[in-house]
Amino acid sequence: AAPPAVAADAAPPPAPTERQALALGAEAGEKREGLLIPKAAVKRIMKIDPEVSQVANDAIITVARATEIFLTKIAGEARAAAANRGGEAVKYEDVAEVARRDPDYEFLTHVLPTPTPAAEPGEADGTAARPDEP
Repeated sequence: AAPPAVAADAAPPPAPTERQALALGAEAGEKREGLLIPKAAVKRIMKIDPEVSQVANDAIITVARATEIFLTKIAGEARAAAANRGGEAVKYEDVAEVARRDPDYEFLTHVLPTPTPAAEPGEADGTAARPDEP
């Protein structure tokens, strides 16, 4: 059974406390606009593109909020995938599974290679018994 999808109209995450904002890299006293992701970090990332020389504050807030929505959605779906396999912690395999299964995440396929199954004992070091050996 497929894990439940995160509702598109899910409530936004609560605004971070000052301590959380500082832990996320915000400058003391920086206006956070209710964001969890520091605006300065978003601006820096947006300006990695050499064709972007200036970024308006409203664009930074929009990209930061869109990023938070995306991360909330994929993290929720990965959490559901982890629960379906009986795990508590979200693993790379859970995120990769969600990305492979949902066409909305097709853009991630080149950065999330298909995970390889864990090697059986002895496979990695060549000590596994061969079928022709007793």
